[in-house]
Amino acid sequence: MTALAPCSVYASPRWLAVQTAGGRAPSRLLTAPDAAGAPRAWLPVHDRLPTRNPRYRLAWLCRGFPEAPEAASYVGLASGYQTEIATVAEPGDPGGAELLAALLGEALRDGPRQPLVVPYATDRLARALARIAPDALCVLEAADAWLINPHPPFEAWLAALPRETRRIVLQDQRRFAAAGFAEAVLPLAPHVGRFAELVSLHARRYGLDEPVAQLAPHLADIAAAFGDDAVLFAALHGGELVAAALGLVHGAHLYMRMVGNDHAVVGGTAAHFALAFYRPLGFCAQRGLAGVHLGLSIDRTKRALGAAIQPLWTIVLGDLPARVDASALLPARLDALTREDAGGAAQIREQLR
Repeated sequence: MTALAPCSVYASPRWLAVQTAGGRAPSRLLTAPDAAGAPRAWLPVHDRLPTRNPRYRLAWLCRGFPEAPEAASYVGLASGYQTEIATVAEPGDPGGAELLAALLGEALRDGPRQPLVVPYATDRLARALARIAPDALCVLEAADAWLINPHPPFEAWLAALPRETRRIVLQDQRRFAAAGFAEAVLPLAPHVGRFAELVSLHARRYGLDEPVAQLAPHLADIAAAFGDDAVLFAALHGGELVAAALGLVHGAHLYMRMVGNDHAVVGGTAAHFALAFYRPLGFCAQRGLAGVHLGLSIDRTKRALGAAIQPLWTIVLGDLPARVDASALLPARLDALTREDAGGAAQIREQLR
């Protein structure tokens, strides 16, 4: 097929394969085929919520609305907190805009008569949709973080940090080195079972329930879809995996997906920072990648390391039960981000001016 324009890993055919294998296939997959039948886009549409994650429920996405719809259809591969629509042209290009408009028109026309929600849309997609459907509701939803390294060698990135941040990174590096773990970048596939155990342990430490029986099949699906592009930044103790962070290589970036550790072994060693931040950034430098996607949410740690904070949006196409004033909702949503990290929220405010 014709190569798709650069897009998030969560808009890619490989992530579609992961979702489908996990029983979360879209109700419809619109591809806008060309004259030869080759797909020119991937637009998954779900006529019901395909995830149990509460941050995708209408009650959450429509918080602050005068009245939420009883039901909605969803665009995108829900579970990545980063919705884009993959087309053969950039959404900002004339050809891409026309294709995107046609896809959305088809989704609204052929599905149930209910609003079409685009949750956690990237800023790029939100701007493209605003040009196509200027009357569509667009509300600030969240933010995510990108660690872009303008100094390809890791050491150059480290040298460019502010003195106090550099001191903390070097201290983390020393603590991790002193623990004596063997380090490796491992393919995910042979280590799915053990990594699932570590992710479950890590989640339990923070009061979350992530059963190994559910994690292991999901990780196996990721390994099958991504092959050598699914890597674990790993620490081993006595030959056993005791901590790891999963990264997915896609396009020009590395997407960090989840972390796991046996805190009884790695507690106090700065393993989390070494494996989820420093080793991935060094890996990007070695592979010639542009940087690391650190995932949803803003926090001081990510921003202190130089992460760029980008807004994510929820867009609603179609009729709502009552009119929503997006500008009136913005202060409350910015206040919520401020409670997570005032500096990160300030970056978002500056971008929205």
